[in-house]
Amino acid sequence: MTSERPSFPTLGRLARGLIGLTGLLGLLVVGCQREPPLVPVSGKLTLAGKPLSPARVQFVPDRSKGNVHGQEARGRVAADGTYTLSTGSRPGAMPGWYIVAVFAFEEVPEGGEPKPITWLAPPRYADPAQSGLSVEVTAQPKPNQYDFDLKP
Repeated sequence: MTSERPSFPTLGRLARGLIGLTGLLGLLVVGCQREPPLVPVSGKLTLAGKPLSPARVQFVPDRSKGNVHGQEARGRVAADGTYTLSTGSRPGAMPGWYIVAVFAFEEVPEGGEPKPITWLAPPRYADPAQSGLSVEVTAQPKPNQYDFDLKP
């Protein structure tokens, strides 16, 4: 009686196969976790034609116009009224429609006494539902330069 052993892959072939499969899965995971591309966004913020600072600009994704990624872009307004947006710690914003909010009030110095807020622009601009400001950030090559002249 002849006993034939079933053919099993050798340990070396099996290990190479598992290593290859693990590498492929690793590439897929890394590829899926890639951060979305951002495009540069900047502009100038004025109130009745004069630079508005200190202030902050916030671009809130407009879900009603299909922007459902949920990542807000924000920027500080410099003394000359210019701003540049960032999303998290990355410069730029994702393409899509945004509602714009502007927060412009006197800042309390660090360690200073708390005091009531003194708005430098009408507070309605700080509420995305009432600001009346919206823009569409587009992919390049169109520059995404958005200037806002707020009304008192």
